[in-house]
Amino acid sequence: MDIKKIGLFIAELRRAKGYTQKHLADILSVTDKAVSRWETGNGLPDTALLEKLSGALGVSVSELLAGDIIKEKSKDDEGIIIDALNYSKRALKN
Repeated sequence: MDIKKIGLFIAELRRAKGYTQKHLADILSVTDKAVSRWETGNGLPDTALLEKLSGALGVSVSELLAGDIIKEKSKDDEGIIIDALNYSKRALKN
């Protein structure tokens, strides 16, 4: 996983939506500094945020983690990722 590529992708998608870092941060209930860290490749969003972030940016979680638009999408791949994220959320709660 290339965090610099993911960061640039997040920034590109955010700008394409016309969002400021602050606006995206408000949507996700994080700070604009967190969004800045992601976009500069100095960190990644928490796994609990990936589904909401991908929805806000209009891409799949797979695309978000790949840092690029995936031409040939597989619903099975996306389902597996979403299931894994949901499992992680449940495990953290316990």
